[in-house]
Amino acid sequence: MRTRDAFQSLYDQGPDAVFALISALQRQIVILQEQNAALSARIKLLEDRQNADSHNSSKPPSSDALAKKPVSLCASTGRKAGGQRGHHGRTLLVSDSPDQIIVHAPAQCAACGSGLAGLEAVHTACRQVVDVPALARVTTQHQVQTKVCAGNAANPRLLRPASGAKQSRARNLLDRLREYEADTLRFLADFAVPFDNNLAERDIRMVRVQQKVSGTFRSRAGAEAFCAIRSYISTLQKQGQSILPALEHVFTGRPIYP
Repeated sequence: MRTRDAFQSLYDQGPDAVFALISALQRQIVILQEQNAALSARIKLLEDRQNADSHNSSKPPSSDALAKKPVSLCASTGRKAGGQRGHHGRTLLVSDSPDQIIVHAPAQCAACGSGLAGLEAVHTACRQVVDVPALARVTTQHQVQTKVCAGNAANPRLLRPASGAKQSRARNLLDRLREYEADTLRFLADFAVPFDNNLAERDIRMVRVQQKVSGTFRSRAGAEAFCAIRSYISTLQKQGQSILPALEHVFTGRPIYP
């Protein structure tokens, strides 16, 4: 930062010295303006990237997540937020009959150390603190009873939990495997039955992919058309048909009925 004396000394050196200083300052201003423009453009780019969503960019609706703009259901009144002029506020008032009074009396003089016990106070300052009562812990024991009717008591193998108590996932799986043992092990006797259900999962996977990319189906008719097309292609694949020739037959009015 140049001082007044420095400018005066430069002025005394003549017009050439003053012109050289002004030229140097102009060059520095141009450099700062270019830097400012570059930084402003970068800030604008970052702000646009941060505010981009499915409404102002090519991003799918599923990318909005929880960043959707809130829509207020209240009509605008044109007034500022908060208490309005003339509004009578409310605050916690001082109680005339507190539940408990605690006296804080000095034991000795702060100047000479003399005892102050037994002396009357010349001034009392009151401050009130309002506390919420402590919560008491209550323990409740829930007892779930199991009862057996006379018919099941005669045949214990038919007994099943009748109490409504929640079983573990492992127990639910075991019960289901026992109940559907023949269906679960059918692949051992019928080799046309696959070992796993990956084929069924692949059939419904494209529906989930469509929902993930687009967020949802735009209409019920569109969802039904999508499922019909995927079902037709999946059936052709299971029967060993070639997909492209089959689709050509569909568009030429000669569809293959699998």
